[in-house]
Amino acid sequence: MDFGITGINVLMLVALSIPGFILVKAKLLKVEHIAGLSVFLLYVCSPMLSLYSFQQGECNRQMLINIGIVILAATLFQLLIMDIAYIMFCKKFEDPSVRVCTVAGAFGNVGFFGVPVLQALLPTHPEAVIYSAVFIVSMNILGWTLGMFIMSGDKKHINWRHILINPTTLGLIVALPLFFTNTKLPGTLMTFVTFFAKMSTPLAMTILGMRMASVTFKELFGDYRQYVAIVLKLIVFPLIVFGVLYAIPIDPALKVAMFILSAMPPAAVTLNYAELTETAPKTAANIIIMGSLLCVITLPLLMLMV
Repeated sequence: MDFGITGINVLMLVALSIPGFILVKAKLLKVEHIAGLSVFLLYVCSPMLSLYSFQQGECNRQMLINIGIVILAATLFQLLIMDIAYIMFCKKFEDPSVRVCTVAGAFGNVGFFGVPVLQALLPTHPEAVIYSAVFIVSMNILGWTLGMFIMSGDKKHINWRHILINPTTLGLIVALPLFFTNTKLPGTLMTFVTFFAKMSTPLAMTILGMRMASVTFKELFGDYRQYVAIVLKLIVFPLIVFGVLYAIPIDPALKVAMFILSAMPPAAVTLNYAELTETAPKTAANIIIMGSLLCVITLPLLMLMV
């Protein structure tokens, strides 16, 4: 894939964080506003993005096979990365920051960041965004179970109810029946869904910019453990996916989509888990910020492999 096209698209996404950064620095917005914006992103934009994604393809035998491959591969690869992180950090696993790094190295921003990247790099395969939605399902299941357990160190934080009742799942309740029956939303209703789905990325990056304005240089770059999580997420994860999937005879577009999704920066949901378990939320926020910025360099370079 063209290095310039990839670089420009990723840089444009990261640049969307600039208004949020400026508005906080100018004291026109407050860091406290992040909570309200995050709620809107989670409960409105996220379900709409799921619905929008599943409207982009046709349900057929090959697509169902591909979906099965994605959810299996996504689950196994995320588990593998968490295992690698645990082996690296096991002697210091009592440290909350270490536990956050273990989870952050596996979960990627495959929705708000992944969907626009897929659409830019795979314009002839609109169905690729469905793989993003499926990847999110796997991440949600692992996040609310193993992710919460690793961060907290306590099984009481494993919440099966959140797996079944969360904004993404509620979006799937509407999206999947329409997808399986190949039912397309009428024009006006699809436009309504698209507006909120397309709002997801600018809003997510605005929140990222606001978080950037609230941390100091030392806080952001001072902890070496954060770099380990970022290297795992931005480099090790996609290289493992590349090595495994490219040796398997499956749909080439699926391989490329999975490779792109595996190279996404750390997921914002990692911060949600950290806040819920009261486990080093500042570390989680710093990893998300740094990973999103460094993705401008790593993703274009990785795409040269495709």
